[in-house]
Amino acid sequence: GVVMVHDYTFKDGAFYDFSDKRRLFGLVYVIDGEIEYTFSSGNVTKVCQGDTFLLTPECAYTAKCIKKCRHFTINFTIDKESIQGKTARNIFENDSIILLDQPILSARAYFENLHNPE
Repeated sequence: GVVMVHDYTFKDGAFYDFSDKRRLFGLVYVIDGEIEYTFSSGNVTKVCQGDTFLLTPECAYTAKCIKKCRHFTINFTIDKESIQGKTARNIFENDSIILLDQPILSARAYFENLHNPE
């Protein structure tokens, strides 16, 4: 289930250390700005305005704000029994970050509705 939904702004040059892993899934939509993620595997991924991505609970990383960044995040859990099929297991158990290809306005509207329900 959903644990927390937040709207957060990283300041320019801010550095965040999640090297002890996330513990929860994080579905993130970047409203503006730019963040660089460096994962324990050595992979580096830069995200910016309009990107929607999923961070898995097992990923360990650091995040550096390149340009002041505002984003929505939904932190949630999924029961192991809910993850069915080889592709789903590969995505949810093995990958650190999954970039999602969605229209920018629909993703933003979705996150805003979750953060500010009427």
